[in-house]
Amino acid sequence: MNEHVLDFVLPDSAPVNSATLSIPNHFKFLNWEGHESLTDLTNFTRELNHILSLIPEEELDEADYEPNCGWHLFTTNQGAIKYAFDHGFLCEHCTACSSAYDQMTEGNVCKDCCSKISDYICEEMDSLQPEIKNVDEKLIAYYNKISNLEKTVTKSNA
Repeated sequence: MNEHVLDFVLPDSAPVNSATLSIPNHFKFLNWEGHESLTDLTNFTRELNHILSLIPEEELDEADYEPNCGWHLFTTNQGAIKYAFDHGFLCEHCTACSSAYDQMTEGNVCKDCCSKISDYICEEMDSLQPEIKNVDEKLIAYYNKISNLEKTVTKSNA
């Protein structure tokens, strides 16, 4: 049995290497701000078609549909991620979670450890307001965190 010591501390920031995109399933979910027009619909349709064209087919096949929310797509395509950020298709909460997970599990192949890190991130994100910013043409997730220097030792059969 191997012992692993996990430092459960969210990073101050993490690069956005993967993201979750959110596409509403009905126009009532769009924030039209009282400007409903054919031009708005045309622009939205163009943006939606463009972002879908940037996502590889194998990632499109993995999309999840939620009747009350719409479609959620996970992608690693940087062009699609940047376009989604610029046009309001990025699910910032889910993207911030995956960026923290990528950073905290980098180089870790133990499934038990990765699972515990994932659970920790989900718990922490409920109390945080992560923010994604464009810094020098790179998207970075920032975490407004409270220090939590918890350490856990896990045992696995790895």
